[in-house]
Amino acid sequence: MSFRILKSIFFTVFLISAALPLYAERPDAPPYGVRGDYPVGTRDYMIEDDAYPERALPMTIWYPAANPDDLEESVTYQEQLVVVEGHALRDAPPAADTAPFPLIVFSHGSGGTRFQSIYLMEHLASHGFVVMAVDHPGNTIIDAALYPDEFAARYPENVALRPIDILRVIDFADAEWLACRLLQS
Repeated sequence: MSFRILKSIFFTVFLISAALPLYAERPDAPPYGVRGDYPVGTRDYMIEDDAYPERALPMTIWYPAANPDDLEESVTYQEQLVVVEGHALRDAPPAADTAPFPLIVFSHGSGGTRFQSIYLMEHLASHGFVVMAVDHPGNTIIDAALYPDEFAARYPENVALRPIDILRVIDFADAEWLACRLLQS
């Protein structure tokens, strides 16, 4: 089976899975099996670094949010061809009652995207976690679909740069986002 056929099958399965219901909860689910008590906020950022000017990291953050007006948690996530509906409040103020919150950094697999597990990111944020996810440049489903030869050729480089991407996310969390927006809310 050729790489192009596998890529087409993977892309089709990804699009179908994005359209499936995201919050089908069992009535007998354990505590972490149901949505938590916090409303969920989400924000997008671009992590840029002088040491890696060609490797800007698109990032989405999910966090426990304040929702004093009891707004419906509904948001659309979009990155080029990837569009997914979610259950969060865009740019909501962070919940300040019990901050600081623990941090989880999500790194998608090769040919994935930061939006591949939105249901999980939102779910974790509803239980009091801050979740940060980036797209690893050159290693997303969009890159695989639009530039398959370059995607394959850059695979070893992308594997080597992935830990550096994650360290950049943690640095951002420490210096920029968590320190300024959650811990001092």
